[in-house]
Amino acid sequence: GDVTGGKADGDGNADNNDVNVNAPAKVDKDVTGGDTSGGTGHANENDIIIGGDPNYPAAGPVIGGDVTGGKADEGDANKNDVTIKPPAVIGDPNDPDNGKGNVTGGESTHGDTNDNNVIIGDPDKPFDSYDPIYDPTNPDSLMPKITGDVTGGKTEDGDSNGNNVDVYAPTYIHGDVTGGKADGDGNADNND
Repeated sequence: GDVTGGKADGDGNADNNDVNVNAPAKVDKDVTGGDTSGGTGHANENDIIIGGDPNYPAAGPVIGGDVTGGKADEGDANKNDVTIKPPAVIGDPNDPDNGKGNVTGGESTHGDTNDNNVIIGDPDKPFDSYDPIYDPTNPDSLMPKITGDVTGGKTEDGDSNGNNVDVYAPTYIHGDVTGGKADGDGNADNND
Protein backbone atom coordinates (compact mmCIF):
# COMPACT_ATOMS: atom_id res chain seq x y z
CA GLY A 1 0.00 0.00 0.00
CA ASP A 2 0.92 3.67 0.38
CA VAL A 3 3.05 5.30 3.08
CA THR A 4 1.98 8.83 4.10
CA GLY A 5 3.42 11.00 6.85
CA GLY A 6 0.34 13.19 7.26
CA LYS A 7 -3.01 13.31 5.46
CA ALA A 8 -5.51 16.15 5.85
CA ASP A 9 -8.92 16.44 4.22
CA GLY A 10 -11.14 19.50 4.05
CA ASP A 11 -9.31 22.72 4.97
CA GLY A 12 -6.66 21.10 7.17
CA ASN A 13 -2.92 21.27 6.52
CA ALA A 14 -0.35 18.46 6.34
CA ASP A 15 2.85 20.17 7.45
CA ASN A 16 6.12 19.17 9.17
CA ASN A 17 5.84 15.42 8.69
CA ASP A 18 8.89 13.11 8.56
CA VAL A 19 9.03 9.84 6.63
CA ASN A 20 12.06 7.52 6.65
CA VAL A 21 12.16 4.29 4.64
CA ASN A 22 15.20 2.03 4.95
CA ALA A 23 16.15 -1.42 3.68
CA PRO A 24 14.91 -4.06 3.51
CA ALA A 25 11.55 -2.29 3.31
CA LYS A 26 9.43 -2.56 0.20
CA VAL A 27 6.54 -0.20 -0.52
CA ASP A 28 4.30 -1.31 -3.38
CA LYS A 29 2.76 2.09 -4.06
CA ASP A 30 3.51 5.73 -3.17
CA VAL A 31 5.45 7.45 -0.37
CA THR A 32 4.21 10.96 0.53
CA GLY A 33 5.31 13.31 3.29
CA GLY A 34 2.20 15.50 3.54
CA ASP A 35 -0.97 15.10 1.48
CA THR A 36 -3.94 17.48 1.26
CA SER A 37 -5.11 16.40 -2.19
CA GLY A 38 -8.88 16.51 -2.32
CA GLY A 39 -8.93 19.42 0.15
CA THR A 40 -7.88 23.06 0.37
CA GLY A 41 -5.02 22.86 2.86
CA HIS A 42 -1.28 23.27 2.45
CA ALA A 43 1.44 20.58 2.46
CA ASN A 44 4.58 22.41 3.59
CA GLU A 45 7.93 21.58 5.21
CA ASN A 46 7.68 17.79 5.00
CA ASP A 47 10.81 15.64 4.95
CA ILE A 48 11.35 12.25 3.27
CA ILE A 49 14.51 10.15 3.38
CA ILE A 50 14.67 6.92 1.37
CA GLY A 51 17.64 4.58 1.86
CA GLY A 52 21.08 5.14 3.27
CA ASP A 53 21.02 2.61 6.11
CA PRO A 54 24.66 1.48 6.67
CA ASN A 55 23.39 -1.81 8.12
CA TYR A 56 22.19 -2.81 4.66
CA PRO A 57 25.02 -1.79 2.32
CA ALA A 58 24.12 -4.27 -0.41
CA ALA A 59 20.38 -3.74 -0.58
CA GLY A 60 18.11 -0.73 -0.71
CA PRO A 61 14.46 -0.04 -0.06
CA VAL A 62 12.24 -0.51 -3.09
CA ILE A 63 9.41 1.97 -3.72
CA GLY A 64 7.05 0.75 -6.44
CA GLY A 65 5.22 4.05 -6.94
CA ASP A 66 6.08 7.75 -6.63
CA VAL A 67 7.84 9.70 -3.87
CA THR A 68 6.43 13.18 -3.13
CA GLY A 69 7.38 15.51 -0.29
CA GLY A 70 4.20 17.61 -0.28
CA LYS A 71 1.06 17.14 -2.36
CA ALA A 72 -1.85 19.59 -2.53
CA ASP A 73 -4.79 20.55 -4.73
CA GLU A 74 -5.88 24.05 -3.73
CA GLY A 75 -3.15 24.76 -1.20
CA ASP A 76 0.59 25.28 -1.48
CA ALA A 77 3.34 22.66 -1.33
CA ASN A 78 6.42 24.64 -0.25
CA LYS A 79 9.74 23.93 1.49
CA ASN A 80 9.55 20.15 1.28
CA ASP A 81 12.73 18.03 1.31
CA VAL A 82 13.17 14.67 -0.42
CA THR A 83 16.42 12.70 -0.23
CA ILE A 84 17.02 9.46 -2.15
CA LYS A 85 20.21 7.76 -0.96
CA PRO A 86 22.00 4.77 -2.42
CA PRO A 87 21.07 2.02 -2.98
CA ALA A 88 17.36 2.94 -3.05
CA VAL A 89 15.18 1.90 -5.99
CA ILE A 90 12.23 4.09 -7.00
CA GLY A 91 10.02 2.43 -9.61
CA ASP A 92 10.82 -0.71 -11.58
CA PRO A 93 14.12 -0.67 -13.53
CA ASN A 94 12.89 -3.69 -15.51
CA ASP A 95 9.85 -1.70 -16.68
CA PRO A 96 11.00 1.94 -16.64
CA ASP A 97 8.21 3.23 -18.91
CA ASN A 98 5.29 2.18 -16.69
CA GLY A 99 4.69 5.77 -15.51
CA LYS A 100 5.81 5.11 -11.93
CA GLY A 101 8.95 6.01 -10.03
CA ASN A 102 8.63 9.82 -10.04
CA VAL A 103 10.36 11.85 -7.32
CA THR A 104 8.91 15.31 -6.55
CA GLY A 105 9.62 17.83 -3.80
CA GLY A 106 6.31 19.73 -3.92
CA GLU A 107 3.26 19.22 -6.13
CA SER A 108 0.05 21.25 -6.31
CA THR A 109 -2.79 21.62 -8.77
CA HIS A 110 -3.75 25.23 -8.06
CA GLY A 111 -1.32 26.38 -5.35
CA ASP A 112 2.34 27.39 -5.35
CA THR A 113 5.29 25.00 -5.11
CA ASN A 114 8.26 27.07 -3.95
CA ASP A 115 11.59 26.36 -2.23
CA ASN A 116 11.44 22.58 -2.40
CA ASN A 117 14.66 20.58 -2.28
CA VAL A 118 15.42 17.17 -3.85
CA ILE A 119 18.73 15.34 -3.38
CA ILE A 120 19.54 12.17 -5.32
CA GLY A 121 22.66 10.23 -4.32
CA ASP A 122 25.14 10.82 -1.51
CA PRO A 123 27.60 13.75 -1.72
CA ASP A 124 29.62 12.27 1.16
CA LYS A 125 30.18 8.89 -0.50
CA PRO A 126 33.27 8.89 -2.77
CA PHE A 127 32.58 7.86 -6.34
CA ASP A 128 35.27 5.17 -6.28
CA SER A 129 33.71 3.50 -3.23
CA TYR A 130 30.78 2.27 -5.34
CA ASP A 131 30.67 -1.13 -6.95
CA PRO A 132 31.45 -1.18 -10.67
CA ILE A 133 27.93 -2.34 -11.56
CA TYR A 134 26.16 0.45 -13.44
CA ASP A 135 23.40 -1.73 -14.91
CA PRO A 136 20.15 -0.47 -13.31
CA THR A 137 18.47 -3.86 -13.79
CA ASN A 138 21.18 -5.63 -11.77
CA PRO A 139 19.96 -6.08 -8.16
CA ASP A 140 23.56 -5.98 -6.91
CA SER A 141 24.12 -2.44 -8.20
CA LEU A 142 24.47 0.00 -5.29
CA MET A 143 23.66 3.26 -7.09
CA PRO A 144 20.22 4.84 -6.57
CA LYS A 145 17.84 4.01 -9.39
CA ILE A 146 14.86 6.16 -10.39
CA THR A 147 12.68 5.20 -13.34
CA GLY A 148 10.49 8.31 -13.51
CA ASP A 149 11.01 12.07 -13.51
CA VAL A 150 12.79 14.04 -10.79
CA THR A 151 11.20 17.45 -10.13
CA GLY A 152 11.77 20.06 -7.44
CA GLY A 153 8.34 21.69 -7.66
CA LYS A 154 5.46 21.47 -10.10
CA THR A 155 2.06 23.13 -10.34
CA GLU A 156 -0.68 23.55 -12.91
CA ASP A 157 -1.92 27.03 -11.98
CA GLY A 158 0.45 28.50 -9.39
CA ASP A 159 4.09 29.57 -9.22
CA SER A 160 7.04 27.21 -8.91
CA ASN A 161 10.04 29.25 -7.80
CA GLY A 162 13.29 28.67 -5.95
CA ASN A 163 13.28 24.88 -6.12
CA ASN A 164 16.51 22.91 -6.07
CA VAL A 165 17.48 19.48 -7.45
CA ASP A 166 20.95 17.99 -6.79
CA VAL A 167 22.01 14.72 -8.43
CA TYR A 168 25.27 13.03 -7.38
CA ALA A 169 26.94 10.35 -9.49
CA PRO A 170 26.66 7.49 -9.93
CA THR A 171 22.87 7.65 -10.27
CA TYR A 172 20.43 6.16 -12.78
CA ILE A 173 17.47 8.38 -13.73
CA HIS A 174 15.33 7.19 -16.64
CA GLY A 175 13.09 10.26 -16.82
CA ASP A 176 13.61 14.03 -16.92
CA VAL A 177 15.17 16.24 -14.23
CA THR A 178 13.44 19.62 -13.69
CA GLY A 179 13.91 22.25 -10.99
CA GLY A 180 10.53 23.99 -11.22
CA LYS A 181 7.57 23.46 -13.53
CA ALA A 182 4.50 25.71 -13.91
CA ASP A 183 2.10 24.45 -16.57
CA GLY A 184 -0.37 27.36 -16.50
CA ASP A 185 0.16 31.11 -16.24
CA GLY A 186 2.40 30.92 -13.20
CA ASN A 187 6.12 31.62 -12.96
CA ALA A 188 8.99 29.15 -12.78
CA ASP A 189 11.92 31.33 -11.68
CA ASN A 190 15.22 30.84 -9.85
CA ASN A 191 15.19 27.06 -9.90
CA ASP A 192 18.44 25.06 -9.78
